[in-house]
Amino acid sequence: SGDVLEQIVATITRDAELWAREMAIAELGTTELEQESELKGVLIIFVAFIAGSMFPTLPYMALQFLDPNVLFWVATVVTFFGLFLVGALKKVVTGQNWIKSGLEMLIAGTLAFLASYGIGLLVGVSV
Repeated sequence: SGDVLEQIVATITRDAELWAREMAIAELGTTELEQESELKGVLIIFVAFIAGSMFPTLPYMALQFLDPNVLFWVATVVTFFGLFLVGALKKVVTGQNWIKSGLEMLIAGTLAFLASYGIGLLVGVSV
């Protein structure tokens, strides 16, 4: 029992890379694979954030000549379309029906829009 443990420790500490990996698991409770998947997740969220922010901002960049009130509603419609499109494309990952997936994303985005718009009205911010 004590000898076996000493052999295990000696084997692990002989290989610096193996020792570092085992220490990371023991001390941090994580593995390289988990760290790689976390990094991949962060990158996916970053790209999704950039892509998602394009829908509401593109009308403002492309249609600057429009009245700001009209432009707000154009951007809103484009954003709703973008939400549905992203939700529909989500079906590639989830395997869910594309219409259902698109509507779920559209509803979630609409509720977020209404909440933020309502808060803006409450605090006196006008569009």
